[in-house]
Amino acid sequence: MIRTWKLTITTTTEMIFADMTSLDVITRQLPEGYYSTFRTFDRCTRVLGFADHLRRLYDPVPMP
Repeated sequence: MIRTWKLTITTTTEMIFADMTSLDVITRQLPEGYYSTFRTFDRCTRVLGFADHLRRLYDPVPMP
């Protein structure tokens, strides 16, 4: 079962899409923009490397 969520500073909202048969299908239904994903485990209570994941979202991207 795939569950998708929209996280903002103030809210967490579960997103429902017309076709949720695979992550690829869901991704194609998203509006253009920047997205990030992570996988939970232990009954959706834990995320591996969550602090590192958040840091990558907020740190500036180095120039080539």
